[in-house]
Amino acid sequence: MKRNEVSISIKVTNRLSARQSLVVEPWLTEYDLPPGKTLTVIMTGDPAYPLEIETAPKQVTIHAFDSAGANYTVLDGGNKASHIARQE
Repeated sequence: MKRNEVSISIKVTNRLSARQSLVVEPWLTEYDLPPGKTLTVIMTGDPAYPLEIETAPKQVTIHAFDSAGANYTVLDGGNKASHIARQE
């Protein structure tokens, strides 16, 4: 990790009865979030860039650090989560 970078961990839990999706921006990566599921998102990047969480009826979007060298990992119970292949 570079000197001007930070690492932040956020747990996202779907407490609704309907299936949700979790999207991580700016990578536009989508993960399935069924009822009761918790995913942990670990983001590393420049704190000068804002971190934002947006909720919508069927989706939670995390806008992570949009800086050069920024990175993220999504964990499901300690294991790397598989993302959903997006259809173009």
